[in-house]
Amino acid sequence: MSKMSMENNKIEFINSIIYLLQQNEKLILNTEISNSQKIQLLKNKVNILDFYSYEQDNQDIPVTVQESLLNNLNEILNIYDEKLSQQEKVDFWHYSKILTDNINQETITRSNILNDNVKTFLLYLKNDKKTLISRKNYDITLKIGNTEIDNLNNRVLKILDLKSDSNNLLLHGFFVSKFINENITIQLVKECKNKKQIFSCENIFSKKNNIFNDTIHDYQEFKVAVPLDNKEKSRIYFEIILNNEFTYIPSISIDNYNHNSKIVYPYYISIDEKSLNIERGYKFSLIMALYNSENYLHQSLDSIVNQDMAFRDDVQLILINDGSTDKSKEICMEYQNKYPENIIYLEQKNSGQATARNNGLKYIRGKYVNFIDSDDYFEKNTLKEVYNFFEKNYSSTDVVSIPIKFFERQNRFHNLHNKFKKSRVVDLLKEPNNPQLSAPSSFIKSEMFEEHKFPTNVFLSEDTILLNKILFRKKTIGLLNTTHYNYRKRFDNSSTIDSTQKNNSIILTQFKNYFMELINYSIEQDGEVIPYIQYLLAYDLQWFLKEPELNIIHEEQQEFKSLLNKILSYIDKKCIKNNQYVTYNIFISFFMYLKDGELKEIINENNIILRTKNHQIDSLKDHNIWIDIIEIKNGMLNISGFINSHFNDDKLSIYAEKEFDNKIEKYYAKSIKYTSRKDITYLSKVWQFKNSFDIKIPLSNEESKIRIRIDYLYDGYEDNKPDENVMPFYLNIKFTKYAKISEISNYIVKDNYLLTFVDNHFIIEKYSYSKLRVYEEIVQNRIIDKKSYNYVETLKLRKKYVNYYPLIRLFKKFFKIYIFSDRTDHADDNSEHLFRYANKQRDNVIKYFAVSKNSDDYKRLSGMGKVLDFNSKIHKWMYLLADKIISTHPYESNTNPFFSYDKNLDERDNICGLITSDIYFLQHGVTKDDISDWMSKYDKNLSLLVTVNDQEKESFYNEGYGFDPEIIQTLGFPRYDNLKNNNNKQILIIPTWRKSLRGNKNIFVKSEYYKLLNDLLNNQELIDFAKENEYDIIFKAHPELEKNINDTDERYIDLFDINDYIKLSTQESYQELFNSSSLLITDYSSVFFDFAYEKKPVIYYQPTENHYQKGYFDYESMGFGEIVRDRNTLLKKIEEYVDNNCKMKDKYVERVNNFFKYTDKNNSKRVYEWIKKH
Repeated sequence: MSKMSMENNKIEFINSIIYLLQQNEKLILNTEISNSQKIQLLKNKVNILDFYSYEQDNQDIPVTVQESLLNNLNEILNIYDEKLSQQEKVDFWHYSKILTDNINQETITRSNILNDNVKTFLLYLKNDKKTLISRKNYDITLKIGNTEIDNLNNRVLKILDLKSDSNNLLLHGFFVSKFINENITIQLVKECKNKKQIFSCENIFSKKNNIFNDTIHDYQEFKVAVPLDNKEKSRIYFEIILNNEFTYIPSISIDNYNHNSKIVYPYYISIDEKSLNIERGYKFSLIMALYNSENYLHQSLDSIVNQDMAFRDDVQLILINDGSTDKSKEICMEYQNKYPENIIYLEQKNSGQATARNNGLKYIRGKYVNFIDSDDYFEKNTLKEVYNFFEKNYSSTDVVSIPIKFFERQNRFHNLHNKFKKSRVVDLLKEPNNPQLSAPSSFIKSEMFEEHKFPTNVFLSEDTILLNKILFRKKTIGLLNTTHYNYRKRFDNSSTIDSTQKNNSIILTQFKNYFMELINYSIEQDGEVIPYIQYLLAYDLQWFLKEPELNIIHEEQQEFKSLLNKILSYIDKKCIKNNQYVTYNIFISFFMYLKDGELKEIINENNIILRTKNHQIDSLKDHNIWIDIIEIKNGMLNISGFINSHFNDDKLSIYAEKEFDNKIEKYYAKSIKYTSRKDITYLSKVWQFKNSFDIKIPLSNEESKIRIRIDYLYDGYEDNKPDENVMPFYLNIKFTKYAKISEISNYIVKDNYLLTFVDNHFIIEKYSYSKLRVYEEIVQNRIIDKKSYNYVETLKLRKKYVNYYPLIRLFKKFFKIYIFSDRTDHADDNSEHLFRYANKQRDNVIKYFAVSKNSDDYKRLSGMGKVLDFNSKIHKWMYLLADKIISTHPYESNTNPFFSYDKNLDERDNICGLITSDIYFLQHGVTKDDISDWMSKYDKNLSLLVTVNDQEKESFYNEGYGFDPEIIQTLGFPRYDNLKNNNNKQILIIPTWRKSLRGNKNIFVKSEYYKLLNDLLNNQELIDFAKENEYDIIFKAHPELEKNINDTDERYIDLFDINDYIKLSTQESYQELFNSSSLLITDYSSVFFDFAYEKKPVIYYQPTENHYQKGYFDYESMGFGEIVRDRNTLLKKIEEYVDNNCKMKDKYVERVNNFFKYTDKNNSKRVYEWIKKH
């Protein structure tokens, strides 16, 4: 026992010495030490071993001591420096060898503290640098003693880079092993068409990892070029040859790549464990997700296969049918059968566009990827232009984008078009105001999809999220303007975006999964929301915030506000104010309000300012009052105008101050709420108030000064107007194009009054010819200074008018001048029929009819009275002299020869003060719908609006029109006087027009309107029935159908395929057709009132919804015939009426009698007499 105790004490003593030495060495190892100090550390360890061996009579050293020494040895070797002298190297080797010899191999092998290099080196030393290669089956191992230190089966050949030139695949890689004493050769094997070719790999760099100048790792870096034909499938793999004896096929990995395929154009490379399979690659992979796209798919696919770039050689098309129920599949298969090598067709259950695209990404073989939509199309040069640009700028960007141009329902470039002024690569850190949202108009490097996919938890914004995460890598984008992407704005609004309503679930989802996703991603990548993302979010957020109503259920409104505030907190104000794509000041101010919060009114000495905490929203004194109407009529000065502001109109009191004889009279404005001038509302908050008004001021013989004043009411109560409750404003007055006065032509002469606008107020004085000439000279000088369109001719006209004005006034005491018109190029409406009646009256009125001399009606009308060539010089002259303008259409384009829709050709500013005629509107047809969205007093200042019954009359009392009730009169239509019931066996088809179809042939021929009408005009069953019963079928096209399409020589009517039996009426007047026909088929055209007026049957063929805003007239309860929705029912009703000799049914006869106030054939007389009196 005493001997055992003594042994233990020795071990403890030695361990204590080791411990003390270790503590001292730790201090040394943590500092910079010299090579001699390193050798001394090793020598210390050897001394411990010598002491232990002496004490123990050369017995084995205990394991615990071995492990302590091994730990110390590891620390010393890890700071080994190869820069030793020869003697130092000998000493280092000598002491290391002594230590290693005293440590068991098992202790070294099982150690967890040694790194791989050190462990291999120690085993190598302990076994006198002897290694053994062993081969068993396919395992080739390297051993030191009994310890396996390497196995070729576990070694992987790594490829650092894959490139291609025109004919070769270029590979660069390396191979590492511990077979340090062996001869290793690397070669590449290519298999193609059952043939093998071997290529030696060029060793471009070798490195021996060593300690004490003895190699423990062999590193070989190589490159090799393999000639390939991308049209043929090939397989390549590597062989490692050991000592010209053993051949091994290693596993392969591609650096920084974790997927099983790679595109190295023109090759597509799929990777299995030990080989690269080479197949054909493409310049482009186009992924098209489609759902029920049969109407558009041919155009889209044709634009791809007919590119300037060779489709068969360069383009891969991946079609993913997202559960279509139409014939989309059949169309896809048609193209795939033609191009089986290029087109992949996939099907999935309806899961959405993002899922479909992600599925398509699994199959891409193109260098660049695009996601064209199935209803859009490319320009012919798109792929070629994109490829050339991308190749030129390949290293600069990962994404190239092209402009978007809308077609079909709209014909314009996208709002973001401004960034495409020139082709370039944009640094988004330097130019952040260039947002990109669309994937279909973008082309992306295929390698980006190794880590990026479309998110499936958002609606509509998956493009933006994907694109902008990709853009984060280089923060650049290529912008190419030599081509564009054609984006279909469907006429039927059936596209994904058009059919989407921003309901509560979508808004909240977008906030969470789109806006916050990009915010969080930016913070994750860059530690902040970079300005580019801020600009993008501000642009896209505006479309949500511009919604008039906040369609969020009450329970979720707080979440909406919280999310919105959070998003806005990440958007700097400059990214809103300076955003080139948030352009309207009114909305920018709303943005600022949402960001800053509460609105406050700041009352200064002479102004009211509306502001948020950090942003001024509005300043009352900076506004203008806009005047639409200024006229002298029946001893009154009538002024109509508006002011748009952010100030609640309850706090604004508008009135005119009439100053005369040292007195001031106030005339308060009447507020008008026009349908076409609605308040602007965002998210259920009225943000801009459209304050329209009428003021009527009685005139007297005294000269008077009239100013328009606005009082701001502090407490908002108009009845409470003491001085302390109001702040007065005399704002600048401006004139709209509708006013009969302008800043250039700033005076009016009417009756015995001369009105001038000077110094922001109106002066009313008695007419004086001398004053008139003074004012006119000033006006003419302004016109000369401005030099606007046709100003020389305008000056001649004005001079002529003023020079003759005394005679004109004298003439008008005895005679009046009326100008009648229907359309500029057509007559045969209420105005013509009234013109006929008027010409028979012997009175003091000189009557003219204005119509283009190119119209067939010009010559015909010349036989019954005076006719003016519309827009001619004589027409302009007579328009200045006219007292009354009588028309069936209220547009200035149809009455005023000085008007032009082109502002550069519009002459009204230079002439308007001389125009004093009144407008009398006879209507083109009975108004049965609410048309206040385009028919308003402010731009159509009428003196008469003719109706046929009191219901129609009362419908115009609606505030949205703004007309004075006294001008709306039930007098009957003049054309009704000439209706005659001369029934022939004739079916008449007259559809109405669709304003939304104007201007685009493609829109027109794909519309339901065209398809249904063309079908009716070719219905063989109807034609056979008409022939059998000896009925003619007449088609009378709406005048708009006879117009040319977009200034071409092709008319809308020419697009119809009309059966030869159906006669297209071009010469007969409407009235002739009404008189001679027995049955009318229409949809919503108001011509049915004329036809029913004679108690003739009407059928309403209405397979599509009414495109007008519904008014008082209800087809079901007030219509004069049956409503049918389909072709078969229509045919049955036609047969029913023909079998009954086309007699109107009693219930419809009763409706006709109840509807029309007058059926006495005296409508023209009533209308003409009313016009003369008023």
